[in-house]
Amino acid sequence: MAYASGGLFAIAWWIWIDAATVDAHLEWNTIQPGHYFPGVFATIALIMVNLVSWTDLDGFGFGDDGSQKRTRFWLFGSFSIMFGALFAAVWLGIDHWFMKKDVPNSWPGIALILENVIIMCSALMYRFAKTPGDDYMSL
Repeated sequence: MAYASGGLFAIAWWIWIDAATVDAHLEWNTIQPGHYFPGVFATIALIMVNLVSWTDLDGFGFGDDGSQKRTRFWLFGSFSIMFGALFAAVWLGIDHWFMKKDVPNSWPGIALILENVIIMCSALMYRFAKTPGDDYMSL
């Protein structure tokens, strides 16, 4: 499953690079530097989600030393960044490509949303494919 997750991640960035290349080659000039941020933050969230060990999440309470609490907050923050990147991609796609009539093509908006959805699927696939016994090395 790790190879499939890595393959999905590569496909996600390939889709966005394709859209950026087509946009530049056909001189649409609709992609701005800020449009790269959702993919970058989704990638950071992918790394953050998969840094957490399953053994750190065991138990029902928050623990005496606070390690479970910190781990759960880290995981919550990671998923928050991931969903925030997805929402930003959808917002940018709608605002910059789908709602404007003067945009020659909406492919960059579709690619931006696809990139973030696929990165999210990759992160979840890698996260939940690991068993607690495989956790001696999180990455």
